[in-house]
Amino acid sequence: MAQSQYKVLCLIFSLPVIFFSSNCFAQKIKAVGTGQTTGHVATLFVTNNSKELLVLKLGPFLIPSTKKFQGYGVPDIYQLNISPDSTLKIPLRGFCTNPFIPPTGAGEDLPPFSQWVKTSDLPSLTPEMVLTPQNGFFRNAQGTQSGTFISTYPGTDTPFHYTIDIDKHPESAATFIIDLIHAVESTYERLEIEGQISTPYAQDPLRQKEAVIQQVIWYVLGILTGNDYDREDFAENVIRQYETDTQTNLDTAAPEIREQLDEGINNFWDTFTLVGVEAKVLKTKSE
Repeated sequence: MAQSQYKVLCLIFSLPVIFFSSNCFAQKIKAVGTGQTTGHVATLFVTNNSKELLVLKLGPFLIPSTKKFQGYGVPDIYQLNISPDSTLKIPLRGFCTNPFIPPTGAGEDLPPFSQWVKTSDLPSLTPEMVLTPQNGFFRNAQGTQSGTFISTYPGTDTPFHYTIDIDKHPESAATFIIDLIHAVESTYERLEIEGQISTPYAQDPLRQKEAVIQQVIWYVLGILTGNDYDREDFAENVIRQYETDTQTNLDTAAPEIREQLDEGINNFWDTFTLVGVEAKVLKTKSE
């Protein structure tokens, strides 16, 4: 697709199209955080001030991050029917796009809904597209980066040789992020059925699923943004969580505890990378 065509598509479709009634000013939409990084990340409140039924089709979305809080990819579609003079409360399921800043606090406002990027009408990124700095993309030889893997166009074996600041260019990055989430989720579900998922969270299937998918997303987006999220970052997060939960320093823990923690970190990391490769969102540099 030519650069100009891609730019026009982004300009036309980047704002959410949400209202299908004759009274397009009858709704009020607001979202607040839950304090969660993954899963139920936000709650959407939609108020219908009209005397007519309000019919909305929302999502998928990229919710931009702020300087204070992380952004989210919301992969699902929400079909809503809101009665006259009423407010509907909708839990939004999503995944964090930046592991280095905190989630939006419980009850705190997310960015205005008008700033969310709806991806259903935007084109997925393909190797045929011309991606330029004007759209936020910078050519990058990912093989020169640290780490074992490079990212690909989601769901393909084609390396994605670009970086982008997804906070500065959310419209350009949005479809990559949602396509990434969809590819990882569907692959996780297949591998789980095949018995190939193994982590210390095995007794809590939902927690295990969310944790694995979130880590793959962070890994890929770290490559995409040039701000690597690698095994060491993951290990630091695990250790920090352990020390918070136990109110103890890992250095003072018994050797068997440290060994169990190391084994769990290795087990998780092997699972994350397996899912990423099988989903065709990661590719080893040697391939």
